[in-house]
Amino acid sequence: MQRHACTIAVQRVNIAPSASTSAAPCAARATHHHRGCSSSSGGCSSSSGGGSSGSSSSSSSSSATHSHPGCRRSGASESRTRSSSSSIRRRTTAAAAPDSSDSGAGGSGRPPPPPPPSGSGPGSDPGADPNGGGHSARPPLPVLLLAAAGCYVGAVQAAAAVADAYHDAYYGCCTRLPAIASGGRVSAVVPALNEERCIGEAVAAVRALEPAVHEIIVVDGGSSDGTAKAAAASGARVVTGVGRGRGRQMNAGASVASGDILLFLHADTTLPEGAVAGVRGALSDARTVLVGHTPSIEIPGRRFHLLSFNNWAKTFYGPILFQPVNHVRGLRILFGDQAMACRTADFRAVGGFDAALPIMEDAELCRRLHRSGPSAATLAAAAAAAAASADTDPDRGGDPSSRFTRTSSGRGRVRMLPGAPAITSGRRYAAWGSAYATYVHVVISVRWYAGASYDELHALYQRLYTDAYR
Repeated sequence: MQRHACTIAVQRVNIAPSASTSAAPCAARATHHHRGCSSSSGGCSSSSGGGSSGSSSSSSSSSATHSHPGCRRSGASESRTRSSSSSIRRRTTAAAAPDSSDSGAGGSGRPPPPPPPSGSGPGSDPGADPNGGGHSARPPLPVLLLAAAGCYVGAVQAAAAVADAYHDAYYGCCTRLPAIASGGRVSAVVPALNEERCIGEAVAAVRALEPAVHEIIVVDGGSSDGTAKAAAASGARVVTGVGRGRGRQMNAGASVASGDILLFLHADTTLPEGAVAGVRGALSDARTVLVGHTPSIEIPGRRFHLLSFNNWAKTFYGPILFQPVNHVRGLRILFGDQAMACRTADFRAVGGFDAALPIMEDAELCRRLHRSGPSAATLAAAAAAAAASADTDPDRGGDPSSRFTRTSSGRGRVRMLPGAPAITSGRRYAAWGSAYATYVHVVISVRWYAGASYDELHALYQRLYTDAYR
């Protein structure tokens, strides 16, 4: 029996890897060698080699030797070779297909849109517009509070300026005191305690003022040194046996004063030039019941800027914050280091300083004079001056003094004089420090505005004023 041998050789073809797939196709080519027969499939058997593939390339090789029955077989069948080739083609097609997970929405092949930045959603940003209108900037809370405070202060100050302008324009001619303006006698009252070293210099500085003061009264609060003798030696009138307490001491000095104007001056405060003329000019308006100077706290070679600014600002911010209506009607809060001055008749009409207060007696006087307004004696003098003046307008009718009283509701104006400051020694604050001294003044002022009792103010005074200048 003639033996026919048929050999099928499957040649391996290497395909280079594609950039978009992880495997490459492989093609197999089979060659059928059949000797003496016309059929390549009938009754044959074949044997094939194995195929291999990698992650970046795929290859397949197979070789088969086909022989008719009776021949020696060297491989797998031809049908198995065809099955291997079909499997290779299926793997190649699947590897070449696009991955739906790398495509955009719907598998369109487009890259997906980038994710939104963190915290940029409408629900995550309180300043974002939920309707898609963009981001609306919202200032932080401290900025809003400062803006509201600025609007409030500006509104109160504007109302006060309008009220002052109205009174000056409509009632100015009815409230002048020519006698005060031209020759009002000024009595300087100086409370002192253990000021032997500086009282002589203080009295000399007051005497050097031009125009000159009418008299200088030094009230000793029970000093343990030679303050009273030094004051008398400098030419001042000395009052003793009063006891400690500036309010009590200044009341005692005012009770013996003979001037038309009382000027209260601390022993360590120096008045600017022209202080007497400035006080006379301001108090020649009957509506103005109390005046003071711009404060400046200094020691040789140094000025306490923070403390000086606070002493200036608290003239305004206390009434604006705590008594805005009274501020519009003329209230300002002055303190002893501003060298306060008022008419003697008005001072005595309200009973002077509150001697029971260990501190803030000067601020209390401002409030009392504002509420009381010009005294009856002051209004009578203003009415007499207006009646004798050609500036009186009869078309506005009535007694000028009654017109003023009716319109202003008896409220007096407290003013801080412009110009050069009154310089107060910072010897106490040099040891305290400007920040602590400012803190002490703010705390005591706020407690006083809040209505603290005499005992509470006294306890606060004893706790915070830890030096010998009391």
